Amino acid sequence: MASSPSILKKWRDVAVAVAAAGLVAAAALIACVTPVTAGELVMFEVAGCPWCAKWHREIGPIYSRTAEAQLLPLRRADLAAPRPADLSGIDGIRYTPTFVALVDGREIGRVIGYPGEEAFWGMLEAIHERARQASTSGAAKAGADENEGRRQR
Repeated sequence: MASSPSILKKWRDVAVAVAAAGLVAAAALIACVTPVTAGELVMFEVAGCPWCAKWHREIGPIYSRTAEAQLLPLRRADLAAPRPADLSGIDGIRYTPTFVALVDGREIGRVIGYPGEEAFWGMLEAIHERARQASTSGAAKAGADENEGRRQR
């Protein structure tokens, strides 16, 4: 009959192997659900805009802690200033605030004006869902492209 330390060593080895397998599975799951694509919510605003100020009072303090901000972090752009090169393709901004959601530099939705907290969150929820889908399909496409590259080697 095997000695007690030998049995304990075998059980410890099994436990280590199970834990390692669990970590690998968890990492794979995270990789599958974590968006790979870059997204942002660009807020076009101007100094003195009362609706922009209202948004900053009502939404601004909490936005960074929301699910929407995890996928679409806020980026502020002054409509009166020269537009950064990466935003030069966004047309039709006439009212402030205007929120433009981008995933991989491509517009997927916008909220024109600030209609109040409830309406803003409702509109942003629909945009967030499109961003999530674009992120997921972007990650799936990136994986498919990578697999295609492996097959060609």
